[in-house]
Amino acid sequence: MDCLIAGVPEPDAGQQLAFLRQLQRLFQEGDFTSTYKYALLLALAELAIECDAPAGAALMLPMERIAGKFAEFYWLQSLPYSSDAAGNRGDVLLQNTDRQVAVIRHLTTLRSLGVSTLSQARQHPNWQRTLRAIATHVRKMPVQRLQNLSGNPVIFLFDPAAVGNTLTLLPGVAFQLRRFQGFIQQLVRAGWVNYIRSNRQNAALVGQGADLEAFLFGSPRAVLTQVKQLLAPLQSQRCFFCQQGLHDNAAVDHFIPWSRYPRDTALNFVLAHAACNTSKSDLLAGGAHLERWLERNAREGATIAGQLQHAGFVSEPDVATRVAAWAYREGVSAGVRVWHGRGQTALISADLMRVFG
Repeated sequence: MDCLIAGVPEPDAGQQLAFLRQLQRLFQEGDFTSTYKYALLLALAELAIECDAPAGAALMLPMERIAGKFAEFYWLQSLPYSSDAAGNRGDVLLQNTDRQVAVIRHLTTLRSLGVSTLSQARQHPNWQRTLRAIATHVRKMPVQRLQNLSGNPVIFLFDPAAVGNTLTLLPGVAFQLRRFQGFIQQLVRAGWVNYIRSNRQNAALVGQGADLEAFLFGSPRAVLTQVKQLLAPLQSQRCFFCQQGLHDNAAVDHFIPWSRYPRDTALNFVLAHAACNTSKSDLLAGGAHLERWLERNAREGATIAGQLQHAGFVSEPDVATRVAAWAYREGVSAGVRVWHGRGQTALISADLMRVFG
């Protein structure tokens, strides 16, 4: 089932400020007894982009699609974590104050059936049953409690009483989740990491390991090596940006910067010189690079998605394009500079949006 939308005017500056204040209260006054609330807020923020509703629209999201996001977030976290600094044996991190959350248990069950990647999980006969079970837990737990601030319900994201097979973001909420995506991502990830680290039952396992955030949200380096091996021949051993030979100094670059949308998706990867990657940093790429990326995905997208599926990356071409359109639209709104090459940047132009049709 796809996302459904209904349009109303875009939220004004006052409404946006009020929304930010409620978000601040959520993180300050919300009762986080597990990581579920972080996962739900992150899922809503990402789906607001991936569904790309009109500016002031209400957005209806299928609960199974939200459950799919939970499966994405918790998939790597259902593996044992071992910190060298702690000198401990690996075990699965506890995501609740007393016992393991149900989502982890459902994903662990899939792993016990021989499933090793999320892509494989999506192809497994038990996948839809697992999604339905996760959706039931999400509907009963974080959906009903996310907006409880200091013990009182404050309805500013969605009406929990109206949630059934779908959850409807209130008018203007999807727009604001997109607008404040980076802010929300930072708050959620910081809160999630702090919850895991401060949970006393994780203390011996986590220690002071500096790699905790990378484990919770990143991709293993060995997996990124597989990305290199696939992209190098597709790019004729040339840097995606400067088109010069790669030789041995290739780096996997997130075309839409990780700082703007911190998700590892197959079609967002390009291979670049380490120097080009460093120079581009967190900037959006200029128009010529964007057109080449869109053309690459139209031409080679099925191959890239299919091959990287075996490494565990899930990719939907339409979603990759919508995320890019959102990132560049926000860039135009903010008046950012885009990167054309090493030492070459320029103010973004609204004309650049024409490449998205």
